[in-house]
This record gives sequence, structure tokens and C-alpha cells, in this order.
Amino acid sequence: MMQEISDQSSRTVLLNTFIVKKKRCRVYFHRGTLIWETEKPPYTRWTLPMTDVLAVRYGDDWIHGINFKEKQLTTSPTSPTVCPTNFILHYAVHGPKNKWSHHSVTMSHTDPRQVASWVKTIRNYLMGLTHRPRKILLFVNPFGGKKKGLKIWEKDVQPLMTIAGIETKMLVTERVNHIRDILLSTDLTDFHAVVCIGGDGTLAEVINGLVLRTSRDRQIDPNNPEANLPTPRLPIGVIPSGSTDTVAYSLHGTTDVQTAAIHIIFGDSAGLDISSVHNDHTLLRLYASMLSYGYLGDVIRDSEKFRWMGPQRYDYSGKYIS
Repeated sequence: MMQEISDQSSRTVLLNTFIVKKKRCRVYFHRGTLIWETEKPPYTRWTLPMTDVLAVRYGDDWIHGINFKEKQLTTSPTSPTVCPTNFILHYAVHGPKNKWSHHSVTMSHTDPRQVASWVKTIRNYLMGLTHRPRKILLFVNPFGGKKKGLKIWEKDVQPLMTIAGIETKMLVTERVNHIRDILLSTDLTDFHAVVCIGGDGTLAEVINGLVLRTSRDRQIDPNNPEANLPTPRLPIGVIPSGSTDTVAYSLHGTTDVQTAAIHIIFGDSAGLDISSVHNDHTLLRLYASMLSYGYLGDVIRDSEKFRWMGPQRYDYSGKYIS
């Protein structure tokens, strides 16, 4: 039988036996940590902090062959319509070179009421992690870098967002400053974060758009070089797919796409200094990575007409700029 206890902090403790990878395991949940260990030798123990859990979902095993959709399920332990006999924990593992990867483990029990109770408890805990985004506005630059932005969204990012239960409004950019214009005109009230799939230029558009929008909302003139520009309410996430991904690398320690998506799901955040360039009393640009003038500026400007070459356009332009 499952034991359910509440400590002085009203934090639930669960204990039960599940089948994990064809082995009977005692599974504990206490103080934000999930532990499972084999009942028989060779004894093996796994510890999983809930902060590393992406989501918990019902599995594919159902009693009596009934196949209800998950959205129709009730998690009430007393309801006769609760039919799944296993659940799947989706979690992330921190590996070498700062990379995070998605993993999952299935836990099975003969009593679907126990499965429903565990799923409800774990989901309630995850819902308490209020810094995690529930709804994001995501921009995809299909032209940046090697033009893999849409493929990255479809193959790597969208499946993880679906698993984590994050509602995503995805928009594909069509032109320069498209992101900035959307951020200046869209109602952002219901969003918890703005994310872009692209390179440093795409990220710069998001930064410029959000800072300008926040300045306008707070009646601060961004063209005044002496003004303290406000920090946007919404955090910004970047999933690298550009020719250069220096900001993503600086934030995550890697340009791995799955790592970036996992950090966004976790709601991880870090401060980022940005600078502004003014000409007289006109704001030209906000930037977070590099400002170039002279040779490097000429190379970047010339390379724009060779975007079809991908990252190699910088070397090509650099060779012929004198």
C-alpha cells in the first residue's frame, strides 16, 4: 500500500513499489526529490531532483484494453475511469561540455489509482515551480545560418515543448525587423517568455523590440542617451541556429539546441548586459554581443549579399575587403 504523509512544511511524502525497467523498485518522493532503488541485488539507486523533471505523463499501458485520451482522464484515485497502469517521467541529464539531454523512465503499477495519485502529486509540484514558462511567443528565423531554423523547431524544439506542456505561439520571420515590429504591436500580456530560433542578429531583434516596447509602455524616451532603459518583464530565450551564436554560447556554455530548449523549459535565467548606440538624439541600435566599426564592420556589411553561403560568407568577404 502507498503511504502518504505530510511533514510540518505540508510537503507530501510518497512511498510505493513500481516496476522500472522490468525490475521491482521501491520509489520515494520527498522534499522535491524522487528516488527509486531495486529491491533485490545487485542494488542500484537513482536520485532525481524534481527541478530536473520536464514533465510526467501517463504511459501506454491501460487496463481492460480501454484507451481514453489523456485529456479525458481524471486523477481522482476513487474514480473508476482512471485506467493507465504506468506513467512516464521526462527529465533532463546534465552531461559533459555543459550539454543537457532529454531522458525518460517508465514506472508501472497494477493499481491505476496509485498511478493517478503519483501523477497528480508530481504535476502539482511542477506547477508550483512558478518561474517556469507556461506560454511562450516563439520566433523562427528560417534564413539564418544554414537555414535550419524550421527544421530545428520541428525536430528538436516543438516535441520538447509539447512534452513539457508549454503552449507555444510560433511565428516565422519574413524580413528584417519583422520581430521588432511584432513585439511593438502585439498584446504580450498572456505570455511568460519570448524565444527565438536564430543567431545573434535574430536575438538582437528580440532585445530591441522588447526594450523599445517596455520603454514605450513606461513612457521612457529611448532616444535620450541619458535615459535608463527599463528591463523587460518577459525573459528572452535563444535557441541557436545562426552563423554565429556567441550569446547562446555565453549563456549555456554550448550551442547545443536541446540544451537551449531545456534551459527555457526549466525557466533558467541569467543577467545579460546590453549597450546602446545613439547618433545625436536618435537610438540606432541595442546590442548584446559585438559592435564593429572599420574593417570588421565592412566585412559584415559586405557579407549580407552572400547570405546563401551560410557562415562561410564572412571568410569570403573578409578575403576581398581591403
